[in-house]
Amino acid sequence: MTKKKSDDQDELEAGAAEGGRGASEGETPPEEFLGVLEAERDKLRAERDEKHELHLLARADLENFRKRTSRERPLLTARAKRDIVAAILPAVDALDLAIRHASEDADVGAFLEGVRAARDSLEAALAAEGVERIPAEGTYDPELHQVDAVLPGTGQPDGTIVEELRAGYRVGDLVARHSCVVVAKAQPAKKTPGTGNPRDADAVADEAGE
Repeated sequence: MTKKKSDDQDELEAGAAEGGRGASEGETPPEEFLGVLEAERDKLRAERDEKHELHLLARADLENFRKRTSRERPLLTARAKRDIVAAILPAVDALDLAIRHASEDADVGAFLEGVRAARDSLEAALAAEGVERIPAEGTYDPELHQVDAVLPGTGQPDGTIVEELRAGYRVGDLVARHSCVVVAKAQPAKKTPGTGNPRDADAVADEAGE
């Protein structure tokens, strides 16, 4: 009886030992698990360093762009002014020529022709830069015109442009200067005697008879 009990106990211990060895064999050794973690850490560090380097390069490129733009801005402004001046100079030449001819000759017509040529040259230079004259005709438009005077008794509807006092110009949809104009003001219609209420006319007649 004792021997059988001892044999059973030996079998249980042996089974427990086998189960323990089986569980140990299914687990990852600590050294291998630590190696996986270190590899993942090194990978994340490499990605971090790469992104940091890209960030530094982007900042350096942006700073270089700002410096280059700061250096080039005055040059671009000077070139734009130079081009505008070069476009206007022919008009100045035309005025100089008209003044010279006026001082040498009393022909007013020749002087006026020179002034007109200068004006046309200026307008051509402005047109080349996208500047156009605002039409001063038709009905007054507050977006384009500025009313300097109102003229009644013209027989035209209210707001009709009668005269342009100063030309206006715009660049595309932007108004550089409004056109100064004179607009018409319609006068109220006068009542014709006898066209009112008959009772009113009778009352006036009675009062006149008294």
